[in-house]
Amino acid sequence: MKKIKLINVVLFAVQMALSIVFSLYILKLNVLPDSTNVLCIVFLALALILSALMLIGNTKPRQILCAFIASLLCIIMVFPIRIMKHTHHTLSNLQGESQVYHTGYEILVRKDDSAQILSDISKYKFGIDTSYDRESAHEALKSISRKLGDMALFYEEYSSSAALWSALVETEVVDVVLIESNFYEMFKESYASQSDNIENYVKKIENITVAIEVEKPEEDSKDELQEDDTPKEPPKPLNERPFVVYVSGIDTAGKITTRSRSDVNILIVINPTTKKMVLATVPRDTYVPFPGVTNGEYDKLTHAGIYGNNCSVSIATLEQYIYTGVNIDRWIRVNFTSVERIVDALGGITVESQYNFSQHGHSFVKGKNYLNGEEALAFSRNRKSFAQGDMQRGRNQLEVIKGIFAKAISPAILSGYSDILNEITDCVQTNLSYEDITGLVKMQLSDGASWDIETASIYVEYKNDYCYSLGSANCVGVMSEKSRLEVLEKINNVLNGK
Repeated sequence: MKKIKLINVVLFAVQMALSIVFSLYILKLNVLPDSTNVLCIVFLALALILSALMLIGNTKPRQILCAFIASLLCIIMVFPIRIMKHTHHTLSNLQGESQVYHTGYEILVRKDDSAQILSDISKYKFGIDTSYDRESAHEALKSISRKLGDMALFYEEYSSSAALWSALVETEVVDVVLIESNFYEMFKESYASQSDNIENYVKKIENITVAIEVEKPEEDSKDELQEDDTPKEPPKPLNERPFVVYVSGIDTAGKITTRSRSDVNILIVINPTTKKMVLATVPRDTYVPFPGVTNGEYDKLTHAGIYGNNCSVSIATLEQYIYTGVNIDRWIRVNFTSVERIVDALGGITVESQYNFSQHGHSFVKGKNYLNGEEALAFSRNRKSFAQGDMQRGRNQLEVIKGIFAKAISPAILSGYSDILNEITDCVQTNLSYEDITGLVKMQLSDGASWDIETASIYVEYKNDYCYSLGSANCVGVMSEKSRLEVLEKINNVLNGK
């Protein structure tokens, strides 16, 4: 009897500890409806009281019952505590506004150069582009020097990637160049558009990636004051007001903090009150200036992703020149790796295709298609199969986002919940806060409402014109003003509760 009672005391202590931890996580996460939170805590308290009453009993049946109740509750609580702990850890460690960015560089020589490996170019004259990221360019040069045994390198700086390219390929005043990977891909596409191949002109020796810590912009205290110098009221939580999220899909795999072109540019406009949402997309080649970067010259929207930090230039461009007057509240940055991993973690998604087509060995039929991660990525990247090219690709990307959202708010998410948390930690970057996310989850769990989701797309007409980033002409998309205004109207209707 004494042995049973000792075991019960230990079990009761464990039950109490787990009940306290359970209650603290419920309050910390704050994602369940308030009534559910109260019921859970009351149930745990009553269970503790019942176990205590059983524990003080002197009869063997009561002691056995006490042991059974305490053991059962402990077992039941372990699983949700693990889930809540995992959730808290994931939300607390989401990659937010990064202070460290990774930049890739290609080391190029002319095609007919005899150099094959890094040591072959140790005595060469280097060219580097310092026009927009001088610190990264010099760090890349230092990295090469270290690989060559801290050898001093001769180099010349250039004020644009176009000037750097010319110095290697045309005037031949340098022997090797360090060109940022995004600009190399731009030149590669430019040659391909002329039915030419970049490898007819240059040879790649190696590529390197450097990490640079960027300065955090100083907070302007004036932003917290109104024109009459009185304090502004803090904005309402996202689950209590309409808001806009910018989704940037970057043209790379691997580290989410890699500087890259933004090939996917989508606004998700949400009104939690009316349960209406519009997904608006704009083609990557849309021809616009970048505020604070291009001095009024025009470039492809996709190139905005390589300038600034934390989507700042892309957001400024969208707010000023495309979705004029719309304020973007938050942003999410994903890459090719993100799409595959998230869709697979969800167990697949359903999308609606407007056409029969194939991409990278995957076939899609007109109508509904159930896709895994690899298929979803292929579905969202194809543009050559369609007469409207990039505009149809944008519509397919909207379908993938709709599919992800539909699966994420369905009961089916429960089976892959842990996997999803594992995946989003290091393949999604966002400035959505812990409170933003938990507030929106709580809202959805509380009302379980269905959403009215509409899509909208801006149309462009293609032509050849000068691009700031390339320093030469390229294929660009001139926006249809009519379609731009139609999309803007849909966005404002959702924001204004219509």
